[in-house]
Amino acid sequence: KLEVAGTTSANILHTTKLSFTEILQNSNSTMTVDWSSATHQKITNSLTSGTITVSFGNPSLAANQVTNLILIINHTGSGASVEFPSSVKWPGGVAPIITGVSGSADIISFYYSEGIYYGNVSFDYH
Repeated sequence: KLEVAGTTSANILHTTKLSFTEILQNSNSTMTVDWSSATHQKITNSLTSGTITVSFGNPSLAANQVTNLILIINHTGSGASVEFPSSVKWPGGVAPIITGVSGSADIISFYYSEGIYYGNVSFDYH
């Protein structure tokens, strides 16, 4: 039972598919994920050393809107680490350590609200 005091509204979106943007990361150590182009993004990381520093382009949202964002990092090389903006809020206040292992993937989900990213990561899918 849902009880509401005051006014509420809800919109439901049903979709049969979601599109995503794929970024091939094979030579640069910095990259920008542009969330305004798609809420689901995939990075293929073939680097074998160094650090990929990720920055974000904010999603296009109206005031008081929130969204969930998904980033999949598919590792085809081993050894390169991935760092996210220091402004991302992580569980316990500690950013994850993501180091690529060839043949694995990491899934990073973000909840975005009022300019703040809340991140969570699932490691090492084979």
